[in-house]
Amino acid sequence: MKAVVVEQLGKAVLKDVSLREMGPEDVKVKIAFCAVGGADPYAVMGEMPFRLPYYVGYQASGIIEELGQNATAMGLKVGDRVTLDQ
Repeated sequence: MKAVVVEQLGKAVLKDVSLREMGPEDVKVKIAFCAVGGADPYAVMGEMPFRLPYYVGYQASGIIEELGQNATAMGLKVGDRVTLDQ
């Protein structure tokens, strides 16, 4: 997938990143919309303490594509429309 990533302060780049393997409580969402959060510019410039690499655009919405085996206990199902705010 493509993501805007900050690997060094002051520089955000668009790059391909690999998804990690799904865990038992993970939810995989096909992103439809994504926004730059209020903290993102400060994180890019190093004005707020975030660990690098930092992924810009943590506020998003989309549709659930896959659920870990324990994620259904949260009442979620494939096809649900969801919002994310990490």
